[in-house]
Amino acid sequence: MLWWQESLATGNELIDKQHKSIFDQTENILSLEVGKISKDVEGIFKFLINYVSTHFGHEESLMIQKSYPDFKKHREEHTYFTNELYNIVKRAVDAGSLDQEYTDSLKLLVIEWLADHIHVSDRNFVNYLNELPEK
Repeated sequence: MLWWQESLATGNELIDKQHKSIFDQTENILSLEVGKISKDVEGIFKFLINYVSTHFGHEESLMIQKSYPDFKKHREEHTYFTNELYNIVKRAVDAGSLDQEYTDSLKLLVIEWLADHIHVSDRNFVNYLNELPEK
């Protein structure tokens, strides 16, 4: 699944808005081509770096507040994505261009994130939130 669905909503307005934002960028990310780093590519890099720094922090804070039992595993997934993203961006920036390897790696990373993490791990978190007694 590469497009937002309301079934992915957590009920937390900020987190849902952030999730929607990465789905909104999917077409731009999948359209990346090999070549020099353009303003569009820089924009995608900036978006993704901002996404991991702000969104993951908000989501993890909510997990701590709600005593989410799979917090550690979930945070490890965030750390993996962040490290992979930074490695791809750094190699591309150091080279001054996106080669096929960097382009494919970034696309695959984002596709796996949308298909696996948001659809599975985040869905598990949403289910946990929905099972909590209302206060």
